[in-house]
Amino acid sequence: MTSIRPLLDTDVTMDPLVPTNCTFSSINDFPPDLFTQEQRATGAIAIHISVILYMCGVMGIVCNRYFIPSLEIASDACGLSSDVAGATFMAIGTSAPELFSSVIGSFITEGDIGVGTIVGSAVFNILGVTAVIGLAVGKKDLKIDWFPISRDSVVYIMSVTLLIIIISDNFVSWYEAVILLLFYGLYVAIMLFNTRLDKVAHYGIAYLSKKVKSTEYTALLEETTVAQCNDDDNRKLPSPIFEVPNGGFFALISWLIFLPANIVLTCTIPDVRGQLRCLYPLTFLISVLWIGLSSYITVWMVTVGGYTLGVPDTISGLTILATGTSVPELFATVLVARSGKGNMALCSLLGSNIFDLLFCLGAPWLAKTVIANREILIQSLALTYTSITLLATIALLYSAMVIMKWKVNYLTGVLCLALYVIFITLACLYEFLMFGFSIPC
Repeated sequence: MTSIRPLLDTDVTMDPLVPTNCTFSSINDFPPDLFTQEQRATGAIAIHISVILYMCGVMGIVCNRYFIPSLEIASDACGLSSDVAGATFMAIGTSAPELFSSVIGSFITEGDIGVGTIVGSAVFNILGVTAVIGLAVGKKDLKIDWFPISRDSVVYIMSVTLLIIIISDNFVSWYEAVILLLFYGLYVAIMLFNTRLDKVAHYGIAYLSKKVKSTEYTALLEETTVAQCNDDDNRKLPSPIFEVPNGGFFALISWLIFLPANIVLTCTIPDVRGQLRCLYPLTFLISVLWIGLSSYITVWMVTVGGYTLGVPDTISGLTILATGTSVPELFATVLVARSGKGNMALCSLLGSNIFDLLFCLGAPWLAKTVIANREILIQSLALTYTSITLLATIALLYSAMVIMKWKVNYLTGVLCLALYVIFITLACLYEFLMFGFSIPC
């Protein structure tokens, strides 16, 4: 394996026309925009905003009509509890944008877009999305089980610590990428034994000594049923896409605007809410592709908008880009939480972050180091410090859950929102004070 460390010790002739304190904007990590900076500043930015809103609507349709139903059928078919399903299937599905960004950053742009996107979105996932969930459920108490949140929090802390150790020297070797993938494999193994671990956590040593009756801890097993194709329950059949809604003028306008998207989605994704229940694996995979594509376009437009408005990448990475990348998690978790599945919602957020840190970085890094036969250089000096802040976010989330006595409601949302605003403010100030204000190259 060829090392590029000695190359950094040699003198490199810098372009005198390029300022030494400049940084390349993240807009360079995306395809060229159709409009110039002057055109965007004089009104063309409205088109980008329209695309952002439309893509968010498309992701909402995909999550509500296709992704969530296929996820529920998949979890039933595999006999998974709601928290395990959220930490695995749902987390992997909503992490498609981060995986695509990591692949692009490793093989196409040769930059840190993948690492920065994943680290930045992790902060919003933990506190920002949790705040939206709390505000969405309102005054209704959404009860949370302490064990799955504690389980995923411990694994997440270990994952962040492992990432900090790996990127602390700004280099990634093939064996370090393998370590990340093996650790994610360990997490999946923990999920396979989750039922037994959950019983031990709730019933203690009595379960191991078989002193607890089996009827006391079979609730999780009774909740799951195997999905079958000839299921004759009272499922509501999907409404035809050409059926005009009765919700008034705004509902009609919304239906007309999203009719083209509905037609394309109907033609490309099997609807498992009807008689195509058996096709849930195909629906799940195609939904993930649509979520990834829509999210990539959203992040692209958000990046262009931030650049046009003069938002520094230091702020954009922690706020605008993080929010844009986390739109799939936002839609999916809010829909799941409002249906009463709090464990699935929160575990999907933590599971998504774990998948991002271990697999979405480990797999592209391993492929890149093997193909290029050299180590990967992590160019951003701030990523190590930003990664350390992830430990603070999980501590804040866990503290919020303890304070609210493992309930998510309106007060939980307000608390998490306040913590998120305070954290982002301090993080941005830290970025400026530690690394200064860099002008774009």
